[in-house]
Amino acid sequence: MINLLHWQEKRTELGIPLEAKLLISVGELSVRKNHKVVVEALNEIDNPETYYIIVGRGNLKEELESADQTGRLKLLGFRTDIVDLLHCSDLFVFPSLQEGLPVALMEAMASGLPCIASRIRGNTDLMEGQYHGNLFSASDLDETVRIVRTAIMNKNINLKVRHEINMHDYDTKAINKKMSDIYSLFQDN
Repeated sequence: MINLLHWQEKRTELGIPLEAKLLISVGELSVRKNHKVVVEALNEIDNPETYYIIVGRGNLKEELESADQTGRLKLLGFRTDIVDLLHCSDLFVFPSLQEGLPVALMEAMASGLPCIASRIRGNTDLMEGQYHGNLFSASDLDETVRIVRTAIMNKNINLKVRHEINMHDYDTKAINKKMSDIYSLFQDN
């Protein structure tokens, strides 16, 4: 019950209707992070119940605001409550053109949030197997629209995320065991 109230409070704070599908991306507002393709996809989907929030700051803020034709894009700037934002969202979108280690994607997957991502190195490594179908070409608007549309309509996508979390040993028991093993190494020395 507390989690539900917190979810409602966060959505209300952001001005997101409780019944809306909420997409979230985390990353600087730069060409490399490629948020514009998701904004353009949202314009194409034109579903009045789909909102998109981006956590990050950068020099493309005005360009992204101009590209939004829906009025359902919210640029949140720098935030320290990313975990809360992930928990009040329905889908994590990671459209980068280039990444090193996709930490934001890893955090979203570990939180259990359904994810879709661009088909680039790093993302493809994390999202292999069944989850591989949630990858899109970051330079192909039509494919991005198709994947976003499918993801927001797919009620079983969270099951795929849970499966991937378990397959990659991101579950709590596995992490606790690994941390215990690491600490025991230091205690022995």
